[in-house]
Amino acid sequence: MNQIVFGNYILTKRIGTGGMAEVFLARKMSSANISKPLALKKLLDKHKNDAEVVNLFLNEGRLMSCIMHPNVIEVYDVGEVENTPYLVMEYIYGKDLYSVIKSVSSIGISIPLDIILYIISEILEGLHTIHTAKDNKGNNLKIIHGDINPSNIFISFEGEIKIGDFGIAKSKFDKNKTKGNVLKGKISYLAPEQIMLENFNQQIDIYDAGLILYEMLTLKKAFDETNDERLLYEILNCEIDEIIYNNKSVDPTLKNIVLKAIQKDPKKRYKSAQEFQADINKFIKDKNIRINYMMLKNFMHSLYEEQLDNEALINNQNHNKEFSGSITITPISKIIVQLMKDRMTGRLYVENSGIYKNIYFKDGKIYYVSSNYQPELIGEFIARKGVLPKEVISEALRISKTENLRFIDYLVIKGFLKPHEMYNLLTEQVKEKIYHLLSWDKGSYIYFDKEITKQDALPLNLGDFEFIYQCISRYTPTYVIENYISNFIFKPIKFNNDAIQYIEKIRFNAYELRLIKIAMQKKNLNEAINEAVLTHNYKKDEVLKVYYMLEIIGYLKFDIPNP
Repeated sequence: MNQIVFGNYILTKRIGTGGMAEVFLARKMSSANISKPLALKKLLDKHKNDAEVVNLFLNEGRLMSCIMHPNVIEVYDVGEVENTPYLVMEYIYGKDLYSVIKSVSSIGISIPLDIILYIISEILEGLHTIHTAKDNKGNNLKIIHGDINPSNIFISFEGEIKIGDFGIAKSKFDKNKTKGNVLKGKISYLAPEQIMLENFNQQIDIYDAGLILYEMLTLKKAFDETNDERLLYEILNCEIDEIIYNNKSVDPTLKNIVLKAIQKDPKKRYKSAQEFQADINKFIKDKNIRINYMMLKNFMHSLYEEQLDNEALINNQNHNKEFSGSITITPISKIIVQLMKDRMTGRLYVENSGIYKNIYFKDGKIYYVSSNYQPELIGEFIARKGVLPKEVISEALRISKTENLRFIDYLVIKGFLKPHEMYNLLTEQVKEKIYHLLSWDKGSYIYFDKEITKQDALPLNLGDFEFIYQCISRYTPTYVIENYISNFIFKPIKFNNDAIQYIEKIRFNAYELRLIKIAMQKKNLNEAINEAVLTHNYKKDEVLKVYYMLEIIGYLKFDIPNP
């Protein structure tokens, strides 16, 4: 996005969008604060006239501004610009805990116990401060956060832990009572008394902190049904009786701490966050475990080393600013297609919750892809395909490291695979990395021009536009395409005849080409989609994917203002 002025702030980059608001990286228009990054959260335009949503949004700012503590995100400003409510907070350069859990799961490691204990102790320290906060007259606010879950726990690359997002928080001064007929918060983190719509208190936050501790130990949610009705039943009726950490039983004392925090009966839980934290700290002391922020800082730097290295490159050298941003806003397939169209040579780095991929281009063609996603490592890939037994692969990995040989070279030299068989496997592995990438609906990307891989890379015959269209057709979720198309579905259609050359390279069949003719006869995509589905019996997802591809190659054009 281009930098835009919003009141006294300059918005430099959109970093998140939710159902109620969007968040921007911002800075204040003041020389004294110019170097300090801020997070500006502003209400979405569609909610500006909804009094209940506006009240919730402003309530979040009011409550957060009453709390000043190292474990709670600080609010600096709350106000309105042109009837749009906003709040300005400290910017946390790091990740939320959900992303950290997802990262370690994806690359096949665990969170060290000392890190887990440090994180939960800091969360409880922050909760105690929230629960005992007072207003400027000394009145206890009796704040209930109500939405404590890994997505709302922020961990900086410097080892700080902050609680954020008070969007549904309550205090004793709220006009709306806690009892009602609407469930608020992530369902899998609702306490039983919330589900039963009973009067509840701050112990729901303690319950959620217990679930977070469980999740860090096990790398799985305590309650994870995909069906909401079954999920609610599970929370109300199922007991958690086994807590496993790294395939070993958790220390019985720690297990009892977790189980006490997540008791279904609030009377059996910890009475306060401070009491919960006291048991955690006693466990740390009894087991002689050392915890401090430096351990967490080092862990975060090792986990996100690739991302941090890339951001250091950005700060120290020029990169193509046109090719950097969020794939929530610009789909990654569109970025790849643009690099192909421009016949670029360089590296495209894409990161999502700790999983990263580097796509190397030469004259607009993909020739190498690296990834830290464990299932995509070549040994894992060969085992999953059933080409060689796991024990052979494990031994080959061990010996190749000892002899300082590339794993794939070792397999060919020792006759486990013929050169053409290895070539075919590498081609399929690269394809799978791209398939996985094109299923992402969030993450960030940066393109580094002229940067080439240090690895020896075989020339891969992947194709270009036709291959990307096949990937989209098979692997990009329909909802991702639908969300993107919704930005211009009612805009007048324009056609760019210069892009016909790319249509020819995609090799649409006659059935798909007919959709172009339908679009030419309509005012906008909404009319074209309805015509194709209702009159010509096309499947909607097939129609969406064709029009999506036509937009990302630039054949369909729409007038869309910058965000």
